[in-house]
Amino acid sequence: MSEEFKISQPGKKDKEQLMKLVKILYEDDPTNQIEKWDRDYSNYLPSTFVAEKNKQIVGYICLGGGEKYVLIGDLCVLPEFRKIGIASKLIKRAIQKAIKQGKDYIRVDTHKDNKNSQSLYKKFGFEIVGETPRGLYILHKKLK
Repeated sequence: MSEEFKISQPGKKDKEQLMKLVKILYEDDPTNQIEKWDRDYSNYLPSTFVAEKNKQIVGYICLGGGEKYVLIGDLCVLPEFRKIGIASKLIKRAIQKAIKQGKDYIRVDTHKDNKNSQSLYKKFGFEIVGETPRGLYILHKKLK
């Protein structure tokens, strides 16, 4: 079923659809991420991939990072489109980008109690390597 989904980079015209997913992901977040996305939308576009079906954005992944690594900052799929491989396709695209950029590893931070997320990343070879001061698990996948 996931073959029906197209992975691409969003454009300025996609802001309204993409912001719906940002609001789902950050509905309980006190750090003003929704406002940051709204204000700096154009700046996020080069580091974001979306999953689309029939021109509807149903998932996205946003990347950041540093000189030696890519950081998966956001990953969100609409609830009605979960468990059909969309997140996996988005993670694969992030890994491909990190490899193409010559990065040493790819990183993601997950909440300790988010076992579904941890399980998903472990399927791609991510390992828990530490913990952030905020109590999140740090998962890495070596690329070199």
